[in-house]
Amino acid sequence: RMLAMYLARKHTSSAFSEIGQYFGDRQHSTVIAAQKRVETWLTSDEQVQHPSGVLSIREWLRNVESSLRVG
Repeated sequence: RMLAMYLARKHTSSAFSEIGQYFGDRQHSTVIAAQKRVETWLTSDEQVQHPSGVLSIREWLRNVESSLRVG
């Protein structure tokens, strides 16, 4: 959910409160915290498990963004 909130903020002009409402009536502060957490992961180059192996969070986000632009 945090990654989805981060991407929603990055790729839309929606306000924090609007994104929070979409994700189960969360507070705007939850969306802000999610954005900060993902930015921390990006800075520290966190690794995530993926069906094709271990990817950096940056690679994973790139894959998701690419998939969203197709279709």
